[in-house]
Amino acid sequence: MDTGNESQKKISWVKWDYVCYSKEKGGLRVSDLRRKNWALLGKWWYWFGDGVESLWKWIVKEKYYGGKWEEVDITAVGNWRTSKIWRDIISIGGRSMRLRNMLVEGFKWDVGEGNQVGFWRERWIGNKTLRDLCPRLFELSTNKACNISDMGVWEGDKWCWKVEWRRARIGREKDEEEVLWEVLDSFPLKKGVEDCWRWIHDSDGSYGVKKAYDFLAPTKRVLEEQLCKLIWCKLVPSKVFFFGWRLCLDRLPTKWNITKRGVHLQEEELICVLCNDMVEEANHLFSMCKEAWILWVEVLQWWGMVTIMPNNALGVVDIFVNDLGRIIGKEMGACIFLVVSWYLWYWRNGKVFNNGNNIRGRLMDMVQAKSFF
Repeated sequence: MDTGNESQKKISWVKWDYVCYSKEKGGLRVSDLRRKNWALLGKWWYWFGDGVESLWKWIVKEKYYGGKWEEVDITAVGNWRTSKIWRDIISIGGRSMRLRNMLVEGFKWDVGEGNQVGFWRERWIGNKTLRDLCPRLFELSTNKACNISDMGVWEGDKWCWKVEWRRARIGREKDEEEVLWEVLDSFPLKKGVEDCWRWIHDSDGSYGVKKAYDFLAPTKRVLEEQLCKLIWCKLVPSKVFFFGWRLCLDRLPTKWNITKRGVHLQEEELICVLCNDMVEEANHLFSMCKEAWILWVEVLQWWGMVTIMPNNALGVVDIFVNDLGRIIGKEMGACIFLVVSWYLWYWRNGKVFNNGNNIRGRLMDMVQAKSFF
């Protein structure tokens, strides 16, 4: 988010990532198109691995995998013959650990009879394929492209594994064989049950673009939970809670914030225009400024409340939402805080830009009138 006109260098006030955060974490929940695109591309991973045959899968397998299914290699972005579309699809799993967790490690077969799942080449036991777990045995296998159901027979309701080798095992191959049998014996197949391709990050196993988009969202918070509830107060217009959002992030264009972003001001120009005493920054303007302090006290007295005012804006938030909120309700307390803050800023802008226009005598009346939108 930035301000300025086309002929001037713009000031960036809030990181775009913060704007795209969910409201619960302190953002505005504006769609992040890059994250949305990743979630959409992930749908192709889900479709390609679900075991359902279709023409487009057959074409991809013939063109890139020699007619056989190979698990997508996130490090292989293809050569000059690989289409850009397919290159984009298979490469996203390696762009971040979050994407890798969502796609490469996020899909898993829930094996039933094993008719659709590759024995060696697909991940169906843990996070590794048997080819990676037992590479020497994979080379000895007589059928490297087989499905699980090809590697044994049903004897009544019991599944018996029958793995064939090109020759007897020697040396380390015997160690791998012990590992293989230990794994297979702990994984019985389920007769009469179809194999199911699942996305492990959803309880029902289905991949959805919205679910993936939310999964890729940052885990940290921009604002604490209490401030998030304050900002999205339903009793005020959108311009007011948007203003409150910037206030809580300390992203309002106060004189101090402007200087931190490279705009040079003389020392005397940094002084607060309301009290003409201290440097104008958010904590001063919305709490410590003597003119603001008088207004806050008047508003609290309006509701019959007397307290010690804190020396920071977030402390004022706590008084209105929690202390005053016990009397009139937290949402109403948040509403009054936002209205008073809005008119303090309105008063400040009037003095800065309108040649000292003073509305101090009418501020309390304006707050009382606008506290009930």
